[in-house]
Amino acid sequence: MSWKQRRTSDARRTSAPADPAARDTIDGELVLSASEISSYAFCPEAWHLQRRGVARNRVGVQKLDQGSLAHHEIGIRVDRVRGLEQMRRVVLLVMVALVAGLLWQLLSIGALLPP
Repeated sequence: MSWKQRRTSDARRTSAPADPAARDTIDGELVLSASEISSYAFCPEAWHLQRRGVARNRVGVQKLDQGSLAHHEIGIRVDRVRGLEQMRRVVLLVMVALVAGLLWQLLSIGALLPP
């Protein structure tokens, strides 16, 4: 049976179990939506806690805020590294162009040819 047939077969869907992690199963197989996969890719810990239905308390909210801040700081560093990488590529391209121009000039005046 294909995944489409399994996904559209509502009759075979399990009833809502007490365990929130098992709520989206078909014949015992876990079914994840695209947004859940995206959420997991962004932060596996947050996905896991949400999937388990963990209630948020004051400490949890503080940790969530700390995690959001950490993600933001990591994003800033990633943007900085990407900018430096792009600048490195430009500098390398300019250096190659300058060396090619220098070689062209030396070849055109015959400075690199043996006497």
